[in-house]
Amino acid sequence: MVRKEHDELNVAAPHPMTGYSRAKFPHWITQYGTCDTREVVLARDGQGVVQDDKCRAVAGTWVSPYDGKVATKPSTEVDIDYMVPLANAWALRR
Repeated sequence: MVRKEHDELNVAAPHPMTGYSRAKFPHWITQYGTCDTREVVLARDGQGVVQDDKCRAVAGTWVSPYDGKVATKPSTEVDIDYMVPLANAWALRR
């Protein structure tokens, strides 16, 4: 499903970036306790996820929906990110 949605994205001509600032998009907000969005997503999408006392995922298995690769080191092998770069989304917001 993700690949189909990705393939349906329209590519538009460049727009001005007036007013864009990465600072307008906080990185990871706290969801509850010490768990931020990244940790909640890692726990949701992984198998056998183990979290430390600060809610950080320290073990588990994650499978990429794009290429089927398996990751076991969340701090270095797993990215939780958006599908469209923020700057592109900002430019197309009109």
